[in-house]
Amino acid sequence: RFFKMLQRSSVLNALRIPTAFAPETTPVKYTSHLMTDKHRSRWYNGLRHDFIALYRERSWLDTWPAKKGGWEKNDVSVMHQHLSPQALKAALAMVPECFEVRDVPRPPQRIKAQSEGIVGRWYTNYWTLHSVKYQCQLAGVEWKFGERFRPRTNFEEPYIFVDFEESKAVRDFRSRWMNVNRSLVGMTKKIKEAEEEKRFSRYKKRQDSFWSDRKMLIGRVKSMAGQGLIEKATDLPVKTFNMKAFLREE
Repeated sequence: RFFKMLQRSSVLNALRIPTAFAPETTPVKYTSHLMTDKHRSRWYNGLRHDFIALYRERSWLDTWPAKKGGWEKNDVSVMHQHLSPQALKAALAMVPECFEVRDVPRPPQRIKAQSEGIVGRWYTNYWTLHSVKYQCQLAGVEWKFGERFRPRTNFEEPYIFVDFEESKAVRDFRSRWMNVNRSLVGMTKKIKEAEEEKRFSRYKKRQDSFWSDRKMLIGRVKSMAGQGLIEKATDLPVKTFNMKAFLREE
């Protein structure tokens, strides 16, 4: 009966659709959408694909992402019109009297730098405006719409100017405190260590002198014993001297 169960299960497994290209160890499985012919659809071969446009002038891969550096304005010229002085004067005649250059801000980086040339309200396009302004400067045509930043002299803004000596004093003072703070890092620990050292140094001194004196004493006793001047501890002024232990010591 058990054998029949095994047989039946194997038959069931054989009936099931195989789902792997390769042995079970590989994670790659057969999926139907990888094997379709849908992407081979063309307008001329009778195949249809409902979710893709029939004709694309530019595929999505051509459209996005844009060319590297395509959005920022580098030293590439944006306006490709070189105007004569007469054309420049005619263009400036289109600009209203109340207009100022300062009122046209530079567009953000994400907006592509582009210029349509001299069209209606061309002066509201930042790139066209400054191109024309520069061409006026080169051609010697008068520009009466101001600058992007109004220059301010020291007489108008006395607080902008700080003399060198004062600024140097401020910088020195600042760096002095920075150095003080740097040196204060870990100062508590250093102070504690110094105090412990001071307290301990007295006892350390006495301890060191004791050990050095003891070493000297051992050396003398050993040399006397070696010369045969003493045989036992009773020959020494200190009667409790452990002669054997001293002689055994290196």
